[in-house]
Amino acid sequence: MCGIAGAFGWGRASAVDAAALRSMSDAMPHRGPDDEGLFVDPSGAAGFSFRRLSIVDLSPAGHQPMSSEGDRFTLMLNGEIYNHLELRQGLVERGHRFTGRSDAEAALHLIEEAGADGVRELHGKFAVAVWARETERLLVARDRLGVKPLYYWNRNGLFLFASEIKSLLAHPEVARTVDWEGVGSFLTFMATPSPRTCFEGIRKLPPGHLLEITRAGAGEPRAYWDPASAPAARSVGFEEAAAETRRLVALAVRRRCMADVPIGAFLSGGVDSSAVVALMAEAGASHIKTFSVGYEDAVDLDERRFARQVSDQFGTEHREVIVGAKEVAAFLPRLVVAQDEPLGDPVCVPLHYVSRLARDSGIKVVQLGEGADELFCGYPWYLPYLEEDTRFQRLAGLFGAGPVRAASGLFAKSLGAIDRAPDLRRLLSRRASATPTFLGGAVVFSAEEVADVLLPAHGDCGVGNILAKGALARARSDFDMLSRMTDLELRQRLPELLLMRVDKMGMANSIEGRVPFLDHELVEFVLPLPQSLKLERGLKGLLKHAVRDLLPPPLLARPKVGFPAPVARWFAELGEPFMRKALLESPIVRGGCLKEDAVAGLWAAHRENPRRNAVHLWLLLNLAAWHAEWIERRPLW
Repeated sequence: MCGIAGAFGWGRASAVDAAALRSMSDAMPHRGPDDEGLFVDPSGAAGFSFRRLSIVDLSPAGHQPMSSEGDRFTLMLNGEIYNHLELRQGLVERGHRFTGRSDAEAALHLIEEAGADGVRELHGKFAVAVWARETERLLVARDRLGVKPLYYWNRNGLFLFASEIKSLLAHPEVARTVDWEGVGSFLTFMATPSPRTCFEGIRKLPPGHLLEITRAGAGEPRAYWDPASAPAARSVGFEEAAAETRRLVALAVRRRCMADVPIGAFLSGGVDSSAVVALMAEAGASHIKTFSVGYEDAVDLDERRFARQVSDQFGTEHREVIVGAKEVAAFLPRLVVAQDEPLGDPVCVPLHYVSRLARDSGIKVVQLGEGADELFCGYPWYLPYLEEDTRFQRLAGLFGAGPVRAASGLFAKSLGAIDRAPDLRRLLSRRASATPTFLGGAVVFSAEEVADVLLPAHGDCGVGNILAKGALARARSDFDMLSRMTDLELRQRLPELLLMRVDKMGMANSIEGRVPFLDHELVEFVLPLPQSLKLERGLKGLLKHAVRDLLPPPLLARPKVGFPAPVARWFAELGEPFMRKALLESPIVRGGCLKEDAVAGLWAAHRENPRRNAVHLWLLLNLAAWHAEWIERRPLW
């Protein structure tokens, strides 16, 4: 696990700036406190800088950037390649010579042999860059599910890339300008969908994509893997599907036990993280350390007692941390520094504190349960979408889709007139307008609400276009409703929000997070399965049945809690003076970017009823702090 940065002056005669390259990696020392490296091609056309968090092959042979024989190819890898031993065996048989044991060296030889197509053989999470000296060609690629980020900037004949945006901003040619379409998307989806960011000119490589840059310039990113590329589901029964799920989950966890350092786990006491800990123990992991987070004065959200039961069952060394408003206020100034661009999930705060706890306990690597709820339908709030789709399909078969859409619109208006069932009203309104009813699991501000809060001078935020051109446009037509929902989550919410909160908060504390439920082989098996099979025994029934022998029945029967954060309680404890200074009087509000009356109205409505607008206000607070830190360059605190 590392931080990578690099430059290719594809349209320039002058050499890349080695000092600037060094500054880029110096901007992210937390990603690699164990080692650093610098490479500049003899031609001066390209250069890499590197920070290393040593996980596999701790010897100097794992140093990066690393070059092949004759220095024909030079590689940097951020992440882990779980099948590197299998790849190595085949490469050695074909005549390749290795000097160390690192997974990066296997990736180097593979891409030397197969070119860009070699990326398809890498099984793991990664952002990789390879410079081919003879052809002056740069390849950058991101793993299939987007576990690791990769950002880039391409202007005036210079292509820059890095693991973090702050690394790009450390280069003297990169300006700090707001991309307001990216901001609008953030307010809607809690994170800006690829390829945009909230910085104008800075892009992120989408998951499962690679990009090649030559002396002719950079082409368009192209997909080498896609959730829709999963083969059509075989006709299998519930028991067979559960058995295959168990095999693939166990294999994914075992693969992610690969390390030359101790491995721990984040443990909530729910099914997902508990199953991961159980399978780690089954795979032979010893002296497992587990970590949980609880909330001060929020007993309803505190699952630590369940985590302790799982820890006792599997004999882990368990530690906990408590987060309250005091910890929130202390971390907020550094939150936006760690995030780079706004991430609207308040769970970033507890993730920071539990990551710091793991690091202080001598752990560098943790496994997590991210992705299981999306893949196996673990959220109760998925069900209304499935039920409405079933009703629509039945009625459309009787009366035709057009008349049913029209009736949906009339019903939505009647609900609006009496101001009840707002979720159903929104769902039916989308159906009436032929908009997909499910827009993702993290939708906060609607397009109309974004327009209400952003000043007109910043133009159309383009939220509707993002849906039309982005993840929704690539969904597979033969999927049922649940598979389409999961497909969208795999393209948008997971890589842009949930996995980035893990990456950014973990790496800010030099912690690597591994997510076995997002192993691409598991995804390819589960995604096309019919929703009737996934829900045969209730929410997440397939996964629960697959691991039923590992966990006690009361744990399997517990209702879904998730990993929420008590934002309204935080606001109440932080108080009116704090919120006024941090948000209502912030530069982004007073400076003419957000509408003061709209922001004040959201805060007033929240004070009247704390259940209203808490997440909306958290997004705006996050945006205000980000704008002050990165654009105004004068932090709020």
